[in-house]
Amino acid sequence: MDLTFVGIDPETTGGGSATVWVEEETADLVLQGKEANALLKEMIGEAE
Repeated sequence: MDLTFVGIDPETTGGGSATVWVEEETADLVLQGKEANALLKEMIGEAE
């Protein structure tokens, strides 16, 4: 799976996170550095 860099949060301090990548064939997003809150985790669970 090849990922394409989309961007990084310009408010990030320390050079660490929130970074976004996309797998272009499937349009899947990969988010690095942020943990989803409970509501988002629930919404993702319902979509799977």
